[in-house]
Amino acid sequence: MATTETLTGSRTYALSQRLWPEIGEMDEDRRLGAMEIMVQLFYLLPFAIVGIIWLLLRTDYARLDEHFISLVVLFMAMVLLLVQPFSMRVRLGRGEDELTITSSLAPLIMWSALFISGAAGLWALLFAATVAALWRSRQLASYDQNPLWSPLSFFVEQVGVYLFPTLVAASIYLALGEAFPVTGDTLADWLPALITIIFGALLSGLLLLPVAIQINSLSAAGNRVVDLVRFYASAVSLPLLMSPFAIIIALINSEGRTLALIFILLGIYLVNRLAHHMSKAEARSRRQAHELDQLEKLAQRIIEAPPDGSTLPELLESALPALFPTDKVAIHLFELPEKGDWTALDLNHPSAGPAVAPREDWDKLRQAQGSYLRLPKVTLPGKRHTFGDALLSKIIVTETDQGDEAFEVAGGIYFLRHKSAGDSIESLASVESLASQIGTALTRSRTYAELLAFHKAQQELEFAGRIQASFLPTDMPRADDWQISAELVSARQTSGDFYDFIPLEDGLIGLVMADVSDKGTGAALYMALSRTLLRTYAMESGLHPEVALARANDRIRQDAESDQFVTLIYGVLDPKTGLLTYANAGHNPGYMLRAERGQVDKLTRTGIPLGMFEGMAWEQAQIQFQPGDLLLLYTDGVPEAQNLAHEEFGDDRFIALGQEKQGRPAAEIQDTVISAINEFAGDAPQFDDITLMVITRQA
Repeated sequence: MATTETLTGSRTYALSQRLWPEIGEMDEDRRLGAMEIMVQLFYLLPFAIVGIIWLLLRTDYARLDEHFISLVVLFMAMVLLLVQPFSMRVRLGRGEDELTITSSLAPLIMWSALFISGAAGLWALLFAATVAALWRSRQLASYDQNPLWSPLSFFVEQVGVYLFPTLVAASIYLALGEAFPVTGDTLADWLPALITIIFGALLSGLLLLPVAIQINSLSAAGNRVVDLVRFYASAVSLPLLMSPFAIIIALINSEGRTLALIFILLGIYLVNRLAHHMSKAEARSRRQAHELDQLEKLAQRIIEAPPDGSTLPELLESALPALFPTDKVAIHLFELPEKGDWTALDLNHPSAGPAVAPREDWDKLRQAQGSYLRLPKVTLPGKRHTFGDALLSKIIVTETDQGDEAFEVAGGIYFLRHKSAGDSIESLASVESLASQIGTALTRSRTYAELLAFHKAQQELEFAGRIQASFLPTDMPRADDWQISAELVSARQTSGDFYDFIPLEDGLIGLVMADVSDKGTGAALYMALSRTLLRTYAMESGLHPEVALARANDRIRQDAESDQFVTLIYGVLDPKTGLLTYANAGHNPGYMLRAERGQVDKLTRTGIPLGMFEGMAWEQAQIQFQPGDLLLLYTDGVPEAQNLAHEEFGDDRFIALGQEKQGRPAAEIQDTVISAINEFAGDAPQFDDITLMVITRQA
């Protein structure tokens, strides 16, 4: 990472701050990004000026009229490509700093224009770069950001890195006795044009090298030869690979095949658009991975912190800038006058400036039914334009009142991301995980205070039980023509069983039924880790439960130094089609009781339990719900429940009971099974947790 001293101590920074005073108010990451913009502007401006003057002098203006229609088409194509760029990242030095190379397929069109009408064709690039820069400036103005320097740097880059080298290469081409437009039927006829493209691409890369060297120096990354070679190769690889197709475009245009030209340009646009969206998706993935990594580090620091929660505000204040560097975040606890022992917590990131969240938004969160709110099109005080969509996530804590557990909304997290940086909803999992960590820490703090008078062993059990209970869903998923019900009956204060419902994109529902090996506090903590990781990777893996299990397994093996493991079934239900895609990690088979009486399908194992070995893989399977079908997911506490004679309840009795009640509401079936188990066991003690999930599709 760049150091503040390295940046602010340079002459380039001093000049940049005089031109762009806001640089001095930026955080370190944004300041480095702004300096990349200014360095590019300073180094490439002379080449851009020379390029424009050279173009004015070299243009055969008669050719503008001769190839007017073709140049207009190419100009429009370049504009579309320039406003949808894609990014490549090059690592700088041995650290984590990277330089982002923003590019597009516009150079391919630029070379086509050159080979069609000579230097006159390069006016298409100049006009396209102007339009694209103005479009960027208008966007930044609508974001209440500086509309001058970034668009100007972009324009200078296009002219300095592409127009100037192309004019140099074109002069060499003409000096070899060649002429425009490019024609010919053989490779020998095209070879001078290919050499011209290669020379121009290599020269463009050379012009960018001083920019990379200066940015390396500002970021304190150093200028190793291998890094500069890597940067140069990345900068010239795309033009070298794609620009030769410009010769084909020029030849097609010379033959008057307008329709073929349009189809080729459309294909180039689609490829550029795909790369644009892929680079945005890669940026989202990198950000989510970064957030997950920072959340894991924060969780470890919270675990290691004093249990009274006294250091929680300091931990969060230091973690928020690394977790959400460019976003606005507020953490707030609601006033609870009857509970004076809650940790005082009220933070804003960035700390400078007015409070991020209005008071009325906190009131909306307290009254909301779900676990979070999304507030669209938020405008900051004193601003005219929309900043972005805000997320508010509840901080839920567990309290005990006369032996009964209850969940209370103790506060919330307000999260706001600028719309130019992406959608706030992309970080919903991270915000909710942060809220869960804070809620867990607050719960631990309260529990610690309540249990000081009790024996230490009893302390740990009750504490772990309340934390674990907070992970279980409080509401059942709802979907038309579907009923879902679940319940966990613990054998002790803590449980190794857990179930979960994970809301996924496009209305899909993730269903989890799991059982951790062993019992007691250790199993409960292992359950908490497994549940958090599985939920996080499930949201990233969509319709691939086997991928979620593999990624969660590897992370569990890295984070948990234990010989425990967890068996589970994780399925993704599409309520619209009734298709359930699942993976069974060494768990008891689920039973699908078909509406046709007597038919039972099993959701058998597709891999080993999680947490045993790294690098394992799971297979997925699918099963189709038909109207009237009933699915029973459970842990081994159901069939292995024993009475005083040590007889087990058994799978056959369990299945028969489900078939008898088939067609009844899911909650009634669940209550019937659990009541039957209790009646069967009688006065025998419960040795294992009983967890049952019932899913029915109405006929």
